[in-house]
Amino acid sequence: MILSHLSKSKLLEATQAAIPSSPEAHPALEPTFVAIRALGEFAALLKTGINEFLFKLIIEGLPGIFAWMKFLFELYSDDSMKGLSAIHSMPGLLALVTRLWLAEDDDMDITITFSPSVFSSFFVGIVNFATTPIFDEVVSAVGGDASIIAETAAARLRCVLDKPGSPNPTHVAFCVVILFCLTSRRKPEPAMRRAEFGKRVIGLVTSALLRLSTGSLEPGGLGIRAVIAAVRCIIQLIAAGDGPTNVKLAIQAGMIQAFLNISSSFNFLEDNVDQELLTLIRVTLPQYFVYHSVLVVFARATRKIGSQEARTNVAETPIWDAWYAMKTLAAERLVIKCKYVDNGALSTEAAFCDYCRRAAPKAELKKLEERTQSRMPGESRRKNLTALKGDALRKEDIKFISFLALHDAWRHLPRLRRLAAQDLPGMPLANVGVQIDYTCVPEMYFVLPIASEGGKTSIQCLIAVGEWYTTASVISPTSLWEDVDFGRSLEFLNETDTIIDDVDIDLANMRGHKGSSVYRK
Repeated sequence: MILSHLSKSKLLEATQAAIPSSPEAHPALEPTFVAIRALGEFAALLKTGINEFLFKLIIEGLPGIFAWMKFLFELYSDDSMKGLSAIHSMPGLLALVTRLWLAEDDDMDITITFSPSVFSSFFVGIVNFATTPIFDEVVSAVGGDASIIAETAAARLRCVLDKPGSPNPTHVAFCVVILFCLTSRRKPEPAMRRAEFGKRVIGLVTSALLRLSTGSLEPGGLGIRAVIAAVRCIIQLIAAGDGPTNVKLAIQAGMIQAFLNISSSFNFLEDNVDQELLTLIRVTLPQYFVYHSVLVVFARATRKIGSQEARTNVAETPIWDAWYAMKTLAAERLVIKCKYVDNGALSTEAAFCDYCRRAAPKAELKKLEERTQSRMPGESRRKNLTALKGDALRKEDIKFISFLALHDAWRHLPRLRRLAAQDLPGMPLANVGVQIDYTCVPEMYFVLPIASEGGKTSIQCLIAVGEWYTTASVISPTSLWEDVDFGRSLEFLNETDTIIDDVDIDLANMRGHKGSSVYRK
Protein backbone atom coordinates (compact mmCIF):
# COMPACT_ATOMS: atom_id res chain seq x y z
CA MET A 1 0.00 0.00 0.00
CA ILE A 2 2.81 2.40 0.87
CA LEU A 3 4.68 1.64 -2.34
CA SER A 4 1.55 2.18 -4.42
CA HIS A 5 1.64 5.87 -3.47
CA LEU A 6 5.27 6.07 -4.63
CA SER A 7 4.76 4.66 -8.13
CA LYS A 8 5.72 6.37 -11.36
CA SER A 9 2.06 6.65 -12.33
CA LYS A 10 1.32 8.62 -9.15
CA LEU A 11 4.26 10.88 -9.96
CA LEU A 12 2.86 11.49 -13.42
CA GLU A 13 -0.50 12.45 -11.93
CA ALA A 14 1.13 14.83 -9.46
CA THR A 15 3.32 16.56 -12.04
CA GLN A 16 0.32 17.30 -14.23
CA ALA A 17 -0.94 19.61 -11.48
CA ALA A 18 0.67 22.95 -10.67
CA ILE A 19 3.13 22.56 -7.79
CA PRO A 20 3.19 25.54 -5.39
CA SER A 21 6.30 26.96 -3.73
CA SER A 22 5.53 24.82 -0.66
CA PRO A 23 4.92 21.40 -2.25
CA GLU A 24 4.56 19.62 1.09
CA ALA A 25 1.32 21.58 1.57
CA HIS A 26 -0.14 20.58 -1.81
CA PRO A 27 -3.11 18.13 -1.49
CA ALA A 28 -1.95 16.01 -4.45
CA LEU A 29 1.40 15.41 -2.76
CA GLU A 30 0.15 14.76 0.76
CA PRO A 31 -0.18 10.96 0.25
CA THR A 32 3.37 10.93 -1.10
CA PHE A 33 4.85 12.59 1.96
CA VAL A 34 2.86 10.30 4.26
CA ALA A 35 4.06 7.26 2.29
CA ILE A 36 7.70 8.40 2.44
CA ARG A 37 7.48 8.93 6.19
CA ALA A 38 5.90 5.50 6.61
CA LEU A 39 8.51 3.87 4.38
CA GLY A 40 11.23 5.49 6.45
CA GLU A 41 9.92 3.69 9.53
CA PHE A 42 10.90 0.39 7.92
CA ALA A 43 14.55 1.43 8.15
CA ALA A 44 14.53 0.19 11.75
CA LEU A 45 13.94 -3.34 10.45
CA LEU A 46 17.19 -3.14 8.49
CA LYS A 47 19.26 -2.08 11.49
CA THR A 48 20.42 -5.54 12.52
CA GLY A 49 20.73 -7.08 9.06
CA ILE A 50 19.16 -7.74 5.70
CA ASN A 51 15.43 -8.55 5.72
CA GLU A 52 15.10 -10.40 2.40
CA PHE A 53 11.33 -10.11 2.10
CA LEU A 54 11.40 -6.39 2.86
CA PHE A 55 14.27 -5.83 0.47
CA LYS A 56 12.44 -7.72 -2.27
CA LEU A 57 9.46 -5.41 -1.94
CA ILE A 58 11.68 -2.31 -1.84
CA ILE A 59 13.61 -3.51 -4.90
CA GLU A 60 10.38 -3.94 -6.82
CA GLY A 61 9.33 -0.42 -5.89
CA LEU A 62 12.72 1.24 -6.43
CA PRO A 63 11.94 2.80 -9.82
CA GLY A 64 9.00 4.67 -8.33
CA ILE A 65 10.73 5.47 -5.03
CA PHE A 66 13.75 7.05 -6.64
CA ALA A 67 11.70 8.76 -9.34
CA TRP A 68 9.87 10.53 -6.50
CA MET A 69 13.09 11.25 -4.61
CA LYS A 70 14.71 12.65 -7.75
CA PHE A 71 11.63 14.79 -8.41
CA LEU A 72 11.55 16.18 -4.87
CA PHE A 73 15.28 16.78 -4.76
CA GLU A 74 15.23 18.67 -8.07
CA LEU A 75 12.17 20.57 -6.89
CA TYR A 76 14.21 21.87 -3.96
CA SER A 77 17.47 22.23 -5.91
CA ASP A 78 17.35 26.03 -5.80
CA ASP A 79 17.18 25.91 -2.02
CA SER A 80 19.31 23.04 -0.75
CA MET A 81 18.74 23.77 2.92
CA LYS A 82 14.96 23.88 2.43
CA GLY A 83 15.12 20.54 0.64
CA LEU A 84 17.18 19.02 3.43
CA SER A 85 14.74 20.37 5.98
CA ALA A 86 11.91 18.61 4.18
CA ILE A 87 13.91 15.38 3.97
CA HIS A 88 14.83 15.59 7.66
CA SER A 89 11.16 16.04 8.58
CA MET A 90 10.44 12.54 7.25
CA PRO A 91 11.38 10.15 10.10
CA GLY A 92 13.62 7.28 9.05
CA LEU A 93 14.13 8.42 5.46
CA LEU A 94 17.80 9.34 5.95
CA ALA A 95 18.48 5.99 7.60
CA LEU A 96 16.71 4.16 4.78
CA VAL A 97 18.59 6.01 2.04
CA THR A 98 21.91 5.42 3.83
CA ARG A 99 21.30 1.69 4.21
CA LEU A 100 20.12 1.33 0.63
CA TRP A 101 23.30 3.08 -0.50
CA LEU A 102 25.41 0.74 1.63
CA ALA A 103 23.50 -2.29 0.28
CA GLU A 104 24.25 -1.33 -3.31
CA ASP A 105 27.00 -3.92 -3.59
CA ASP A 106 25.33 -6.70 -1.59
CA ASP A 107 24.58 -10.17 -2.94
CA MET A 108 21.01 -9.16 -3.73
CA ASP A 109 22.48 -6.96 -6.46
CA ILE A 110 20.19 -3.97 -6.31
CA THR A 111 22.20 -2.53 -9.19
CA ILE A 112 20.37 -4.87 -11.60
CA THR A 113 17.08 -3.23 -10.73
CA PHE A 114 18.24 0.36 -10.66
CA SER A 115 21.32 2.29 -11.69
CA PRO A 116 23.89 2.66 -8.87
CA SER A 117 24.37 6.28 -9.84
CA VAL A 118 20.85 7.06 -8.60
CA PHE A 119 21.62 5.66 -5.15
CA SER A 120 24.88 7.59 -5.05
CA SER A 121 23.48 10.82 -6.46
CA PHE A 122 20.74 11.00 -3.85
CA PHE A 123 23.07 10.05 -1.01
CA VAL A 124 25.68 12.55 -2.25
CA GLY A 125 23.00 15.22 -2.47
CA ILE A 126 22.07 14.63 1.17
CA VAL A 127 25.62 14.47 2.53
CA ASN A 128 26.91 17.35 0.43
CA PHE A 129 24.56 19.89 2.01
CA ALA A 130 23.99 18.16 5.34
CA THR A 131 23.68 20.10 8.55
CA THR A 132 25.19 18.63 11.71
CA PRO A 133 21.93 16.91 12.85
CA ILE A 134 21.46 15.34 9.42
CA PHE A 135 25.09 14.29 9.35
CA ASP A 136 24.71 12.70 12.78
CA GLU A 137 21.62 10.82 11.62
CA VAL A 138 23.50 9.43 8.63
CA VAL A 139 26.27 8.19 10.94
CA SER A 140 23.71 6.73 13.35
CA ALA A 141 22.21 4.76 10.48
CA VAL A 142 25.42 2.71 10.32
CA GLY A 143 25.59 2.14 14.06
CA GLY A 144 27.64 5.25 14.81
CA ASP A 145 30.72 3.88 13.03
CA ALA A 146 31.59 6.49 10.42
CA SER A 147 34.43 4.37 9.06
CA ILE A 148 31.82 2.10 7.45
CA ILE A 149 30.79 4.92 5.15
CA ALA A 150 34.43 5.81 4.51
CA GLU A 151 35.33 2.20 3.71
CA THR A 152 32.35 1.83 1.38
CA ALA A 153 33.12 5.00 -0.59
CA ALA A 154 36.82 4.13 -0.80
CA ALA A 155 36.11 0.53 -1.85
CA ARG A 156 33.78 1.67 -4.62
CA LEU A 157 36.32 4.20 -5.85
CA ARG A 158 38.95 1.46 -5.86
CA CYS A 159 36.65 -0.78 -7.92
CA VAL A 160 36.11 2.00 -10.45
CA LEU A 161 39.88 2.50 -10.78
CA ASP A 162 40.54 -1.24 -11.06
CA LYS A 163 38.49 -1.47 -14.24
CA PRO A 164 40.54 -1.35 -17.47
CA GLY A 165 40.44 1.78 -19.58
CA SER A 166 39.55 5.31 -18.58
CA PRO A 167 37.50 5.45 -15.35
CA ASN A 168 33.91 6.64 -15.47
CA PRO A 169 34.22 10.28 -14.32
CA THR A 170 30.69 10.32 -12.91
CA HIS A 171 31.32 7.33 -10.66
CA VAL A 172 34.69 8.77 -9.61
CA ALA A 173 33.09 12.11 -8.79
CA PHE A 174 30.36 10.49 -6.67
CA CYS A 175 32.87 8.57 -4.55
CA VAL A 176 35.27 11.49 -4.21
CA VAL A 177 32.53 13.96 -3.27
CA ILE A 178 31.42 11.61 -0.48
CA LEU A 179 35.01 11.40 0.79
CA PHE A 180 35.30 15.18 0.54
CA CYS A 181 32.12 15.66 2.56
CA LEU A 182 33.32 13.26 5.25
CA THR A 183 36.43 15.35 5.89
CA SER A 184 34.96 18.80 5.35
CA ARG A 185 35.94 21.39 7.93
CA ARG A 186 32.35 22.62 7.77
CA LYS A 187 31.56 19.67 10.02
CA PRO A 188 32.50 20.12 13.71
CA GLU A 189 35.11 17.38 14.21
CA PRO A 190 32.96 14.44 13.04
CA ALA A 191 34.14 10.89 13.66
CA MET A 192 34.21 10.52 9.89
CA ARG A 193 37.20 12.80 9.61
CA ARG A 194 39.30 10.65 11.93
CA ALA A 195 38.13 7.51 10.15
CA GLU A 196 39.24 8.96 6.84
CA PHE A 197 42.78 9.53 7.96
CA GLY A 198 43.07 5.94 9.13
CA LYS A 199 42.12 4.71 5.69
CA ARG A 200 44.77 6.80 3.95
CA VAL A 201 42.39 7.56 1.11
CA ILE A 202 44.49 10.46 -0.12
CA GLY A 203 46.59 8.06 -2.18
CA LEU A 204 43.45 6.57 -3.69
CA VAL A 205 41.96 9.98 -4.54
CA THR A 206 45.29 11.08 -6.03
CA SER A 207 45.39 7.94 -8.19
CA ALA A 208 41.91 8.84 -9.41
CA LEU A 209 43.08 12.36 -10.25
CA LEU A 210 46.09 10.99 -12.14
CA ARG A 211 43.88 8.67 -14.21
CA LEU A 212 41.37 11.44 -14.92
CA SER A 213 44.11 13.90 -15.88
CA THR A 214 44.98 11.82 -18.95
CA GLY A 215 41.40 11.83 -20.26
CA SER A 216 39.14 14.42 -21.84
CA LEU A 217 39.01 17.66 -19.84
CA GLU A 218 36.59 19.78 -21.82
CA PRO A 219 35.08 22.89 -20.17
CA GLY A 220 32.04 21.92 -18.12
CA GLY A 221 32.45 18.24 -19.02
CA LEU A 222 32.17 15.27 -16.69
CA GLY A 223 35.93 14.79 -16.68
CA ILE A 224 36.75 18.30 -15.50
CA ARG A 225 34.00 18.13 -12.86
CA ALA A 226 35.53 14.93 -11.48
CA VAL A 227 38.99 16.54 -11.53
CA ILE A 228 37.64 19.51 -9.56
CA ALA A 229 36.18 17.16 -6.94
CA ALA A 230 39.46 15.24 -6.64
CA VAL A 231 41.61 18.38 -6.34
CA ARG A 232 39.36 19.80 -3.61
CA CYS A 233 39.45 16.51 -1.71
CA ILE A 234 43.26 16.28 -1.88
CA ILE A 235 43.66 19.87 -0.68
CA GLN A 236 41.31 19.23 2.21
CA LEU A 237 42.95 15.96 3.27
CA ILE A 238 46.37 17.62 3.36
CA ALA A 239 45.06 20.58 5.36
CA ALA A 240 42.97 18.67 7.88
CA GLY A 241 45.07 15.61 8.62
CA ASP A 242 48.61 14.44 9.19
CA GLY A 243 50.10 16.90 6.72
CA PRO A 244 53.61 15.46 6.14
CA THR A 245 52.34 11.90 5.75
CA ASN A 246 49.48 12.91 3.47
CA VAL A 247 51.77 15.02 1.29
CA LYS A 248 54.16 12.10 0.90
CA LEU A 249 51.36 9.68 0.05
CA ALA A 250 49.88 12.07 -2.49
CA ILE A 251 53.23 12.66 -4.19
CA GLN A 252 53.96 8.93 -4.29
CA ALA A 253 50.55 8.34 -5.89
CA GLY A 254 51.35 10.73 -8.74
CA MET A 255 50.09 14.14 -7.59
CA ILE A 256 52.92 16.10 -9.25
CA GLN A 257 52.41 14.34 -12.59
CA ALA A 258 48.65 14.89 -12.35
CA PHE A 259 49.15 18.62 -11.79
CA LEU A 260 51.35 18.79 -14.88
CA ASN A 261 48.73 16.91 -16.90
CA ILE A 262 45.90 19.27 -15.96
CA SER A 263 47.97 22.47 -16.19
CA SER A 264 46.85 23.06 -19.80
CA SER A 265 43.21 22.84 -18.63
CA PHE A 266 43.79 25.10 -15.63
CA ASN A 267 41.39 27.78 -16.86
CA PHE A 268 38.57 25.21 -16.97
CA LEU A 269 38.69 24.70 -13.20
CA GLU A 270 35.66 26.30 -11.57
CA ASP A 271 34.41 27.08 -8.06
CA ASN A 272 37.71 28.82 -7.14
CA VAL A 273 39.50 25.48 -7.45
CA ASP A 274 42.04 27.14 -9.78
CA GLN A 275 43.11 29.51 -7.00
CA GLU A 276 43.08 26.71 -4.42
CA LEU A 277 45.38 24.68 -6.67
CA LEU A 278 47.75 27.62 -7.08
CA THR A 279 47.87 28.03 -3.30
CA LEU A 280 48.59 24.34 -2.90
CA ILE A 281 51.56 24.54 -5.30
CA ARG A 282 52.87 27.93 -4.17
CA VAL A 283 52.36 27.66 -0.40
CA THR A 284 50.97 24.40 0.99
CA LEU A 285 53.43 21.92 -0.53
CA PRO A 286 56.49 24.16 0.10
CA GLN A 287 55.45 24.37 3.77
CA TYR A 288 56.41 20.70 4.06
CA PHE A 289 59.84 21.07 2.47
CA VAL A 290 61.18 21.35 6.01
CA TYR A 291 60.76 17.57 6.22
CA HIS A 292 63.62 15.46 4.92
CA SER A 293 61.24 12.63 4.03
CA VAL A 294 58.98 14.94 1.97
CA LEU A 295 61.96 16.39 0.10
CA VAL A 296 63.23 12.93 -0.82
CA VAL A 297 59.83 11.84 -2.14
CA PHE A 298 59.42 15.10 -4.08
CA ALA A 299 62.89 14.75 -5.63
CA ARG A 300 62.13 11.21 -6.78
CA ALA A 301 58.81 12.27 -8.31
CA THR A 302 60.29 15.20 -10.23
CA ARG A 303 63.24 13.10 -11.38
CA LYS A 304 60.83 10.62 -12.98
CA ILE A 305 58.99 13.41 -14.77
CA GLY A 306 62.05 15.20 -16.12
CA SER A 307 62.76 18.91 -16.36
CA GLN A 308 62.09 19.15 -20.09
CA GLU A 309 58.61 17.63 -19.80
CA ALA A 310 57.80 19.91 -16.88
CA ARG A 311 58.90 23.00 -18.79
CA THR A 312 56.93 21.99 -21.88
CA ASN A 313 53.71 21.29 -19.98
CA VAL A 314 53.80 24.21 -17.58
CA ALA A 315 55.70 27.07 -19.25
CA GLU A 316 52.70 28.70 -20.92
CA THR A 317 50.16 28.04 -18.16
CA PRO A 318 49.04 30.11 -15.13
CA ILE A 319 50.77 27.72 -12.72
CA TRP A 320 54.28 28.37 -14.10
CA ASP A 321 55.32 30.97 -11.50
CA ALA A 322 54.05 28.84 -8.61
CA TRP A 323 55.66 25.72 -10.09
CA TYR A 324 59.02 27.45 -10.56
CA ALA A 325 58.99 28.86 -7.02
CA MET A 326 58.18 25.43 -5.58
CA LYS A 327 60.99 23.67 -7.46
CA THR A 328 63.46 26.43 -6.61
CA LEU A 329 62.76 26.12 -2.89
CA ALA A 330 62.99 22.32 -3.10
CA ALA A 331 66.38 22.56 -4.83
CA GLU A 332 67.68 25.00 -2.22
CA ARG A 333 66.62 22.72 0.61
CA LEU A 334 68.11 19.68 -1.13
CA VAL A 335 71.49 21.42 -1.32
CA ILE A 336 71.30 21.98 2.45
CA LYS A 337 70.31 18.34 2.91
CA CYS A 338 73.34 17.14 0.92
CA LYS A 339 75.73 19.42 2.78
CA TYR A 340 74.65 18.79 6.37
CA VAL A 341 72.52 15.66 6.61
CA ASP A 342 74.27 13.43 4.09
CA ASN A 343 77.82 14.59 4.84
CA GLY A 344 77.34 15.06 8.59
CA ALA A 345 78.93 18.51 8.61
CA LEU A 346 77.52 19.59 11.97
CA SER A 347 76.45 18.28 15.31
CA THR A 348 73.60 20.01 17.11
CA GLU A 349 70.90 19.53 19.71
CA ALA A 350 67.25 19.51 18.71
CA ALA A 351 64.07 18.65 20.53
CA PHE A 352 60.45 18.77 19.43
CA CYS A 353 58.15 20.02 22.12
CA ASP A 354 55.31 22.41 22.77
CA TYR A 355 57.68 25.20 23.69
CA CYS A 356 61.30 25.48 24.74
CA ARG A 357 60.63 25.17 28.47
CA ARG A 358 64.25 24.56 29.43
CA ALA A 359 65.54 27.69 27.71
CA ALA A 360 62.86 30.20 28.67
CA PRO A 361 62.16 31.71 32.10
CA LYS A 362 58.53 31.42 33.18
CA ALA A 363 57.63 35.06 32.52
CA GLU A 364 59.12 35.03 29.03
CA LEU A 365 57.68 31.59 28.32
CA LYS A 366 54.19 32.86 29.18
CA LYS A 367 54.50 35.63 26.58
CA LEU A 368 55.63 33.10 23.98
CA GLU A 369 52.76 30.76 24.81
CA GLU A 370 50.19 33.55 24.58
CA ARG A 371 51.50 34.51 21.17
CA THR A 372 51.53 30.93 19.93
CA GLN A 373 48.23 29.82 21.44
CA SER A 374 46.45 32.71 19.75
CA ARG A 375 47.09 30.84 16.51
CA MET A 376 46.26 27.35 17.64
CA PRO A 377 43.67 25.96 20.12
CA GLY A 378 45.18 23.90 22.92
CA GLU A 379 43.27 20.66 22.24
CA SER A 380 44.02 20.73 18.52
CA ARG A 381 47.65 21.54 19.30
CA ARG A 382 47.91 18.54 21.58
CA LYS A 383 46.36 16.20 19.02
CA ASN A 384 48.63 17.41 16.25
CA LEU A 385 51.74 17.08 18.40
CA THR A 386 50.77 13.49 19.13
CA ALA A 387 50.36 12.84 15.41
CA LEU A 388 53.63 14.61 14.67
CA LYS A 389 55.59 12.34 16.98
CA GLY A 390 54.17 9.32 15.12
CA ASP A 391 54.73 8.64 11.46
CA ALA A 392 55.24 12.24 10.38
CA LEU A 393 58.56 12.88 12.11
CA ARG A 394 61.39 10.47 11.63
CA LYS A 395 64.93 10.81 12.83
CA GLU A 396 66.02 12.24 9.47
CA ASP A 397 63.27 14.87 9.61
CA ILE A 398 64.35 16.11 13.04
CA LYS A 399 67.98 16.15 11.98
CA PHE A 400 67.26 18.07 8.79
CA ILE A 401 65.04 20.65 10.48
CA SER A 402 67.85 21.30 12.98
CA PHE A 403 70.40 21.94 10.24
CA LEU A 404 67.92 23.98 8.19
CA ALA A 405 67.15 26.26 11.14
CA LEU A 406 70.85 26.83 11.88
CA HIS A 407 71.61 27.50 8.22
CA ASP A 408 68.71 29.93 7.73
CA ALA A 409 69.38 31.77 11.00
CA TRP A 410 73.05 32.32 10.11
CA ARG A 411 72.22 33.32 6.53
CA HIS A 412 69.80 35.99 7.81
CA LEU A 413 71.93 37.08 10.77
CA PRO A 414 72.15 40.76 9.64
CA ARG A 415 68.36 40.92 9.45
CA LEU A 416 68.04 39.29 12.88
CA ARG A 417 70.47 41.80 14.39
CA ARG A 418 68.35 44.65 13.02
CA LEU A 419 65.19 43.05 14.41
CA ALA A 420 66.83 42.64 17.83
CA ALA A 421 67.83 46.32 17.90
CA GLN A 422 64.36 47.35 16.75
CA ASP A 423 62.11 45.02 18.78
CA LEU A 424 64.27 44.36 21.86
CA PRO A 425 66.32 47.54 22.33
CA GLY A 426 68.93 47.36 25.04
CA MET A 427 68.62 43.61 25.57
CA PRO A 428 71.93 41.70 25.43
CA LEU A 429 72.09 39.38 22.42
CA ALA A 430 72.89 36.55 24.82
CA ASN A 431 69.27 36.81 25.97
CA VAL A 432 67.79 37.00 22.47
CA GLY A 433 66.44 33.93 20.74
CA VAL A 434 65.26 33.45 17.17
CA GLN A 435 61.93 32.32 15.80
CA ILE A 436 61.55 31.11 12.20
CA ASP A 437 58.02 30.63 10.92
CA TYR A 438 58.20 27.89 8.28
CA THR A 439 54.42 27.85 7.95
CA CYS A 440 54.87 30.97 5.80
CA VAL A 441 56.32 30.81 2.30
CA PRO A 442 58.84 32.32 2.19
CA GLU A 443 59.64 31.79 5.85
CA MET A 444 59.46 34.72 8.28
CA TYR A 445 61.96 35.69 11.00
CA PHE A 446 61.42 37.07 14.50
CA VAL A 447 63.43 37.63 17.68
CA LEU A 448 62.27 36.60 21.16
CA PRO A 449 63.45 37.33 24.71
CA ILE A 450 64.70 33.84 25.61
CA ALA A 451 67.62 33.40 28.00
CA SER A 452 70.52 31.38 26.61
CA GLU A 453 72.15 28.36 28.21
CA GLY A 454 75.90 28.14 28.29
CA GLY A 455 76.36 30.67 25.51
CA LYS A 456 74.11 28.78 23.11
CA THR A 457 71.25 30.33 21.12
CA SER A 458 67.70 29.01 21.07
CA ILE A 459 65.96 28.88 17.70
CA GLN A 460 62.21 28.27 17.73
CA CYS A 461 60.76 26.84 14.50
CA LEU A 462 57.06 26.89 13.65
CA ILE A 463 56.30 23.89 11.45
CA ALA A 464 53.17 22.87 9.59
CA VAL A 465 51.66 19.51 10.54
CA GLY A 466 48.27 19.82 8.85
CA GLU A 467 45.43 22.02 10.01
CA TRP A 468 47.63 23.63 12.67
CA TYR A 469 51.32 23.66 13.47
CA THR A 470 53.83 22.69 16.12
CA THR A 471 57.07 24.18 17.40
CA ALA A 472 60.56 22.76 17.35
CA SER A 473 63.33 23.99 19.61
CA VAL A 474 66.83 23.92 18.12
CA ILE A 475 69.78 24.78 20.35
CA SER A 476 72.85 26.01 18.48
CA PRO A 477 76.20 24.35 19.35
CA THR A 478 77.64 27.79 20.20
CA SER A 479 76.40 31.38 20.18
CA LEU A 480 74.79 32.34 16.90
CA TRP A 481 75.55 35.99 17.64
CA GLU A 482 79.21 35.75 18.63
CA ASP A 483 80.93 32.62 17.29
CA VAL A 484 82.37 33.51 13.89
CA ASP A 485 83.86 30.05 13.44
CA PHE A 486 80.42 28.53 13.84
CA GLY A 487 79.17 30.70 11.00
CA ARG A 488 82.06 29.71 8.78
CA SER A 489 81.33 26.05 9.32
CA LEU A 490 77.92 26.61 7.76
CA GLU A 491 79.33 28.07 4.58
CA PHE A 492 79.88 25.93 1.50
CA LEU A 493 83.46 25.33 0.45
CA ASN A 494 84.43 27.59 -2.49
CA GLU A 495 80.82 28.70 -2.62
CA THR A 496 79.57 30.81 -5.50
CA ASP A 497 76.08 32.24 -5.17
CA THR A 498 74.19 31.34 -8.32
CA ILE A 499 70.59 31.80 -9.40
CA ILE A 500 69.68 28.85 -11.57
CA ASP A 501 66.90 29.72 -14.02
CA ASP A 502 65.86 26.10 -14.48
CA VAL A 503 66.26 24.42 -11.12
CA ASP A 504 67.77 20.98 -11.54
CA ILE A 505 66.68 18.66 -8.74
CA ASP A 506 69.28 16.06 -9.76
CA LEU A 507 72.05 18.65 -9.49
CA ALA A 508 70.88 19.64 -6.04
CA ASN A 509 70.81 16.00 -5.00
CA MET A 510 74.40 15.23 -5.97
CA ARG A 511 76.33 14.42 -2.84
CA GLY A 512 79.55 15.79 -4.27
CA HIS A 513 78.03 19.08 -5.39
CA LYS A 514 79.84 21.86 -3.53
CA GLY A 515 80.52 24.36 -6.28
CA SER A 516 77.33 26.39 -6.13
CA SER A 517 74.23 26.89 -4.10
CA VAL A 518 70.68 27.57 -5.17
CA TYR A 519 68.97 30.70 -3.90
CA ARG A 520 65.51 32.01 -4.53
CA LYS A 521 65.13 35.19 -6.54
